[in-house]
Amino acid sequence: MKRAIFGLFNRLRFNQKLFLSYLTVIIIPILVLGLYAYNQSKQMLNYQAFQGIDKNVNTISESINNSIERYNHTIRTIVFNKTFQKIVTNDYIDLVNLSGDLNNYLSPYFIMMMNLDKEIEKITFYTQSNVPEYGDSIVSYKRVESEPWYSETVQGSETQWFYDKGLFMTAKFPKFFSERNTNIVYMRINDKSFFKSVTDMSKDYGIVIADAQNRIIFANQSTMQTSTLDAREMMGLREGMVKIGLTEMFLVKKTVPQTNWTMYCFVPSGQVSPNAGTIINATLIMIMACIVSLLVIISIFSKTMIRRIFRLNAMMKRVELGELNLRVQSSSRDEIGELTNRFGNMLIRLNELIEESFRSKIVQKEAEMKALQWQINPHFLYNTLSFINWKALKSDAHDISHVVTSMSKFYRTALNRGNNIISVREEFGKYQILCRNYSGHG
Repeated sequence: MKRAIFGLFNRLRFNQKLFLSYLTVIIIPILVLGLYAYNQSKQMLNYQAFQGIDKNVNTISESINNSIERYNHTIRTIVFNKTFQKIVTNDYIDLVNLSGDLNNYLSPYFIMMMNLDKEIEKITFYTQSNVPEYGDSIVSYKRVESEPWYSETVQGSETQWFYDKGLFMTAKFPKFFSERNTNIVYMRINDKSFFKSVTDMSKDYGIVIADAQNRIIFANQSTMQTSTLDAREMMGLREGMVKIGLTEMFLVKKTVPQTNWTMYCFVPSGQVSPNAGTIINATLIMIMACIVSLLVIISIFSKTMIRRIFRLNAMMKRVELGELNLRVQSSSRDEIGELTNRFGNMLIRLNELIEESFRSKIVQKEAEMKALQWQINPHFLYNTLSFINWKALKSDAHDISHVVTSMSKFYRTALNRGNNIISVREEFGKYQILCRNYSGHG
């Protein structure tokens, strides 16, 4: 695989390699910076969204806490009421006084409280004393002693809140020194009215309220409509950005101060950060714009450098075809300019060497010719040809005389020691020599 990649890269043209190199070096940092900017922007949006959700959840939690504080105050006024304490402990001499307090004080008081606060549906005293039951207002503890909430109330020390087919709260009456029985007050609250403020403030949020045993006390309409939500699965998650099912959500947890309740608020991330898609598009547009701009710049720079290389390559081809007198020179001071100038200098040196070699060859040929000329004795040749010519004329062999005369003229021109022009003096000197030689023969 590696060899194939390198082989493919080596087969590319230089301008393609240069373009790919620039592209790789530039695109990687741009992509890294773009992804980093996108992640930072997204984290900032998520942080702001989380802060906004947390603030709204705090408002909801304070609203619930105020309602709880109001009902805690109401139930404390009941358990610390002297008349009610007297009724549940059955501290009466006769039933007449008990009946008077029940009819003239307890019933009107309960009716008044439920009329003033429509959210209170029922108030009941569960007593372990021997006071007789009085409708739904005073009931024996035996009717509810098997209920989990009753045992928790008896063992607890403060006001308790429960949800079992409805929302209610319980509190124990204070015990006196001689009192051994445990008497509690039970007050049922209309949960729809109690959580109305939560429903109004969390129309866009999913709200789940659970007690210490993770029993769900309240879940708003948004939670009910989310079929993929597993509320119990959500309770085990840490707040922040979580994934419930296939949906990414913001999860905020808040503890209601005066109860053991925990409020879970979840919001789909797409609902809170609808601008995330805009950020992605803007980031992609910026990345593409930068890449396009850089591609144009890279193309300009690469063409500028490649053009000079192409020009140098064209000059080398002309020299290769034999155009050795080409003038190659560059005013640039970079590597390509240096390479061009070095090639020009090399071409000048090559021409000098060729000219020097050509001249040396000519001198050598001339020397060889002169050596050949000096190897032939022209005087002997002229004398011999003149003697033959004389013999031919004497024998009336005019054809032989003509041939010998033509040959003599040829050699006078060829064997004249390299001179194209033969002076009369030299010819006359040769003739005298020939005559002396002939006289010697005679």
